[in-house]
Amino acid sequence: MAEESTITGAPVKLVEHVEQLGTLIGLTSGALLILSVFYDFSFLLALDLTFEDVPTTISDHVRSAIVWAPRVGGMMLAFYMYDMFMRRVEGGRTEKEIIASSSTPKFTKALRAGANALIPLMAGLFLMGFALFVPSLG
Repeated sequence: MAEESTITGAPVKLVEHVEQLGTLIGLTSGALLILSVFYDFSFLLALDLTFEDVPTTISDHVRSAIVWAPRVGGMMLAFYMYDMFMRRVEGGRTEKEIIASSSTPKFTKALRAGANALIPLMAGLFLMGFALFVPSLG
């Protein structure tokens, strides 16, 4: 059965995906702006300043998002890739299934929890060290 076409001739599913993409881009932009204002507020708060002391415009917050969003996006991508790799290595089993199938479940649970806490710490230390050696990226 062929897909129905709209007045423009594009398949209905393609039009729906394009509309969803537009919605996703709008929501992402709005969320980035809100997070950027929160980031700037927190930064100024750490310096014991407020927005009254340092007046900002919307372009300042957009610039701030352009600075921090790629770094956060890269870290999110790295964690997603790590998770996909571990699922591949572990045969697609969930954490509960891995622990339940172990001969020493308590030890396995503690070991895996420690490893999961250590990986973000190591990534953060790596980024901090990378920022020290490449100041333009830090």
